[in-house]
This record gives sequence, C-alpha cells and structure tokens, in this order.
Amino acid sequence: MTDLLGTIALVVAGAGVALFLEYCLRLYRDKLRRDINVLDGAARLLRAHRSMVDAVMASDEVPQIIKSFIVDFSEQTLREESARSFIVFMRMSGSEPAPSPETERQRELAVALDDLQTRSPETHELVVSLFRTGLAAMMTQWPDVTREFEACMAELAAEPRQKVLRAAQYVKRDHRNDHDAGIPVAA
Repeated sequence: MTDLLGTIALVVAGAGVALFLEYCLRLYRDKLRRDINVLDGAARLLRAHRSMVDAVMASDEVPQIIKSFIVDFSEQTLREESARSFIVFMRMSGSEPAPSPETERQRELAVALDDLQTRSPETHELVVSLFRTGLAAMMTQWPDVTREFEACMAELAAEPRQKVLRAAQYVKRDHRNDHDAGIPVAA
C-alpha cells in the first residue's frame, strides 16, 4: 500500500512539475509573440520614417539645416543607447536640469522650421511626422527598451504637467551638446 501511495505521490509531483513547465513555456511563448508584434511594428515605423526622410531630402522646400538635423536625428533612432538615454531623461525627477545655452544652430533650426511652416504647411507636417515616427521607432526596436518606455509613460501619466513639458522641450531641441548640459546621451 505504501508503494502505491509513493507512486501516486511521484505521479502527482511529476504532473505538477509538467504543468508548471507548460505554464512557463506558455508565458515565454506569449512574451515572444508580443515582442515579435512590437518588432514588426518597429519595422513598419522605420520604413515609414525612411520614406519620409527620402521625401524630405528630395524636397527643394526644406532648408539644408533641417535636412542636416534630420540626418543626425535619424542616426540616433537606430541607436539603443540613444533610446535608453531618452528614457533616463524622461525619468529625471526633481527640479528642471540646467538649460543648455541655446546655440546658433538651434536658433537657425527654429527659424527654419517656423519659416517652413509658414511657406509650406504640408511639408512642415511631413517633417513633424518624420520626427514622431522616428521617436516611436526608436522606442520599439528593442523589446527591453519598449518595456522600459511603456513603464516610463505610465509614470509620466501620473507626473505633474511640468515633467511632460520638459520631455516635449527635450524632443524639440538640438541634442549635439547634451553631454555639456549634464543630460545623458549616447555618444
């Protein structure tokens, strides 16, 4: 009788382990499916971004300073370190970081964008969309970064308006000298 009870206990324990392993494999498979879906979305965003970059670069309406900034920005969208740096910046808490001095290039870029918006609203919207898709692609190319970004966005949703405004300002400015301002960026 004890042998029978021992055998039953082993079978039940084995079935429990098998069920647990099945559950773990299912969770892992679901995670992989989610990651694949996100990566497929990132690929679509990158294609859309590239298409917009091509259209802007071919346009005679877009000044060279904007084209140059787009090249720099687009290079950063392909760098995991840049995505992580952006998330770190978004998560910075406390008082606003010391603003970096506005450079001549930043002023020229702002004037060129304003002028483009006045002269050609459709082309300006294309440039703005290019930045949106680039940022979205940057945040979705690496599954760990995507999860971090999603958590960051959830934190931002609960943050005061000032932090959201800081993030918007960060996206709009020239990032070449961020290391001088104490803002973490990929080199």
